[in-house]
Amino acid sequence: MDTLSLKPQIDLFEQSMSELELLLRSANIFEQIGDRESNPSPDDILVKTAKGISFVFLFSAYEQLLKGTVRAVLETANSYRGKLKNMQDGFIAAALNSSFRSYADASNVKTKIGNARDVRSLLDSCVRDLKFTDYFPDDGSYMKSTQVRTICYLFDLGDPAPILGRAWSHIDDFQYKRNEIAHGSVLPSKIGENYSALEIESFYSEWRCSWVAFAEHIEKESLNPRFWTRR
Repeated sequence: MDTLSLKPQIDLFEQSMSELELLLRSANIFEQIGDRESNPSPDDILVKTAKGISFVFLFSAYEQLLKGTVRAVLETANSYRGKLKNMQDGFIAAALNSSFRSYADASNVKTKIGNARDVRSLLDSCVRDLKFTDYFPDDGSYMKSTQVRTICYLFDLGDPAPILGRAWSHIDDFQYKRNEIAHGSVLPSKIGENYSALEIESFYSEWRCSWVAFAEHIEKESLNPRFWTRR
C-alpha cells in the first residue's frame, strides 16, 4: 500500500500560520513585545482587532489540518490491496459508516437482515474497490477537543494531550472565540483587548509547533504496518 505523507497538509497549515504572522506583524503586535516597557505603543482599534482575528486564523488552520489529515489517512488506507476485514477497526468503521447508519435506521426486520448481509459482503470486499475517503468522524462538537480524541480513538493514536502540550488546553477556548466572532456575537476588537501582545505571540508559537508535531506523530505511527492492518 502507499506510504502516508502529510507534507501537503503540514505545508498548508504552515502557510495559514505564516499569513497570521504577517497580519500580526502588520499590526506591530510582535514589535510590542520587546518595546512594551520602554516605548509602549497605543493599543488602538487595529491592534485589538488583529489580536481578536488571530483566534479565527488559529482555529481555521487547525480545522483544515485535522480534516486534511483524516482524509489523507483514509486515502492511504484505500490503497490497501487486501480485504476490508483485515484492516484495523477504525478503517472498517469508516468504510461501514453508511451501512451501519442505514441498519440502525431500518424500521423492519427484513430490511435489517438485508443490510446485515450487505455489511458482511462489504467486509469481504477488496479495500481498493471501496470509497470511504470522504468520511469524517464528526462527534457533533464542531471541532472541540473531544473531536480530536474521537479521531485519535478511531486510528488508535493514543492520548492527544501529551502530544499537543499546552495547545491541548486551548482548543475549546479558541473554538468558542472563533464562533463568537464568526457568528457576530462579539467584535474581534472586544476579544483582542483582553490579551497582551506577549500572550498572542505565545498562542501563535505553541499552536504552530504543537499541531505540526501532532501531524508528524501520525506519520510516524503510520510506518508501523499494524497501524493499518491486524496482521
